[in-house]
Amino acid sequence: LRSWFARARDTMSQYFGDAVDRSLRLPGYWAHVEGLVLGDLAAMRAVWEETVKGPLGRYCETWLAWVTMERALRQLAPARALFRRAYSRKYEEGGQVTLAYEWLKFEREEGSAEELWQASLKVDPLIEEARAAAAAAANQPAAATARVRSGC
Repeated sequence: LRSWFARARDTMSQYFGDAVDRSLRLPGYWAHVEGLVLGDLAAMRAVWEETVKGPLGRYCETWLAWVTMERALRQLAPARALFRRAYSRKYEEGGQVTLAYEWLKFEREEGSAEELWQASLKVDPLIEEARAAAAAAANQPAAATARVRSGC
C-alpha cells in the first residue's frame, strides 16, 4: 500500500511537476490511511512532513489539514506544536492571519486559559496589524471620494 502511494506521488510529480493540488487529495488520503486506518502515527507525520516541505507548505491550508488530523486523533500536544511551528512561516494569500485565527480557535476549544493566553501573546500583534491594514484599505476609497467632492 505504501509503495502504491509513493508511486502515485512520483507519477504526479513527474507529469505535473510544478502543479500544486491544494485539495490535498493524495497526501491527505495517504496520511489518513497511515494514521487512522493503519494506526501508524509516525508514518502519518512523515507524509505530512514531506508535504509541508514541498510546494504545498506555502499554503496554510496544508498545515491546518495536518493539525486537523492530529486533532481528530486527539493528539493535542503535537497539534499545538504544529501551530507554533507553522506560525513562524510566511504563506501565500494572507494565510498567516488565517492560521493565527485558527490557532486561537484551537486553544479556546482544546486548551487551557494559560495556553490561550500564550497563543494570544504571539498572534495578537499580527491580527491587529492585519485589522489596521484592512481598515486603511477600506478608508482609501472613502478618502478619495471625499477629496473629489471637496475639489482637492
